[in-house]
Amino acid sequence: MTTTITYSLSGSDTNAFTINSTTGVITANAEFDFETPTDDDADNVYNLTITVTDADDNANSVNVIITITNVFENTLTITDQIRPVAENSASGDAVGAVLETTGTPTAFIITAGDTATFAIDNSGQITIADNSTLDYETTDNYPLTVQISKDDAADVTAQITITITNVNENTLTIADQTREVAENANNGDAVGDDLVTTGGPCLGVFKPTRLCWMFYK
Repeated sequence: MTTTITYSLSGSDTNAFTINSTTGVITANAEFDFETPTDDDADNVYNLTITVTDADDNANSVNVIITITNVFENTLTITDQIRPVAENSASGDAVGAVLETTGTPTAFIITAGDTATFAIDNSGQITIADNSTLDYETTDNYPLTVQISKDDAADVTAQITITITNVNENTLTIADQTREVAENANNGDAVGDDLVTTGGPCLGVFKPTRLCWMFYK
């Protein structure tokens, strides 16, 4: 003997679903949008009660929770990039061009690296937050990890390397000068006085010592 069973739905969120009274299969009445929930509590959690009834009106009910999960509908990309900046740049100066991305991110943050020296705004422009430690001779590059984000998109990160370019911090000068030497001078004799220059550890005269060449190399 076959018993006829029927299925029915009740509960606060039945407007979003239909149940097949014969098979008990539940189907959605419309497409769901995680960003625009239609359940009673507006939290993407749908509370249903399924009741099973036989031919003799014997009934049993069970509560069912259907949760809508998010699917990212936007895609962001950013690749590793290099940005140069001179060691004598001022605080607030831009560090190269705006970072290259796709997907129009709305937020940029530095998640690793020297955040005391560098900052980034939500356009993707890195700037110098504090120039007090910028010195090519001490550190010539800074690796930063930058994360980009946007609503309904997965966060993405990339390594941005800031390269510090050297700036000559010393000035040398030398003017046209005349020196005399006798026609009977021997090999190795000095030709007049040392050339007069300014700047550097050569102390105002031209002395091509190893120290001078290392300093001005």
